[in-house]
Amino acid sequence: MFVEENYNVKIGELKIIRKADEVVWTILGSCISVVFHVRSDLALICHAQYPAPRLYRDKCSDSCPRPCFTELNEAEKFKYVTCSLEYMISYLKGIK
Repeated sequence: MFVEENYNVKIGELKIIRKADEVVWTILGSCISVVFHVRSDLALICHAQYPAPRLYRDKCSDSCPRPCFTELNEAEKFKYVTCSLEYMISYLKGIK
């Protein structure tokens, strides 16, 4: 029997998709990030709210790429596209 799992990714959330039958819903916005890892068949989707944080008054290009997701509190971790992508790439690099 085919059982489909549905998830609603809200602003500031990130979802790791491990099964092909998982369906992800989100309100379409301008800051949606999707990364797919072919070898592991994993996908990650994030619905960020802003392009980048303005930490220390740096321009984003001056401070990226760096793991800014480690510097943000839990509620803001995936609020920014730059931090979300850094997390996604870091997560997938850990997969062997």
